[in-house]
Amino acid sequence: STAAQCRDALENGATALLICTADAGALAAQLEGIVLPAIGIGFGGDAASAGHYQALMALALERGDDAALLDVDLGLDPLVDLEAGLALHAEAPAAHRLFRVDGWSWHNRGLTTAQELGLITAGLAAMLRGADARGIEAGAIAGRASVRLALPADSFAGLAACRAMRRLWDGLLAACDIAPTPLVIGGYASLRMMSVLDAEVNMLRTTTALLGGAIGGVDLMTGFGHDLLTGE
Repeated sequence: STAAQCRDALENGATALLICTADAGALAAQLEGIVLPAIGIGFGGDAASAGHYQALMALALERGDDAALLDVDLGLDPLVDLEAGLALHAEAPAAHRLFRVDGWSWHNRGLTTAQELGLITAGLAAMLRGADARGIEAGAIAGRASVRLALPADSFAGLAACRAMRRLWDGLLAACDIAPTPLVIGGYASLRMMSVLDAEVNMLRTTTALLGGAIGGVDLMTGFGHDLLTGE
């Protein structure tokens, strides 16, 4: 997205941006005119990299912003980029989330809710196990995590999944003798529920999906245009 598109989204009610631009050098131009401490900044796809994180920190320093006040979700996959995330751990402000376990993308490929929750829990366990194996306090790494959970059209199913995720995380921490630590859950409207035919009904599906996330207590939610599958 261009800087103008990002500003337009924020001016119309968005509270965070998910950056997917592969070129870390383009980050400054993309965030031109945006007050960094006022929004959440996440990274996805090829943009979830140490290079993008360092580019954001450099931009904050150039603007005179306190990096510790930024709401950052780098989005490294602990099953793929564990080493990169642990390397950043020592220098990154404690509030910055470095790892994200993405169940939503696998939901869209066909996983059941139980399988999605199992995949996320396994990813979180791998993050804690990897930190412990490298002599890093697992309790410190616990606050570095976020998850992306699918919200289906069935509000009650979404609500139950969100609450189950909290219980699974609490159980994992208890099993590892780690003090209770909040887990940031991002609820993303399912793409698997979308229809190409009679696409207007997707607005209703998205509404009930996000309702489930709201009642289920997610920390942030994302919806998509009802005609996303045909070009939006």
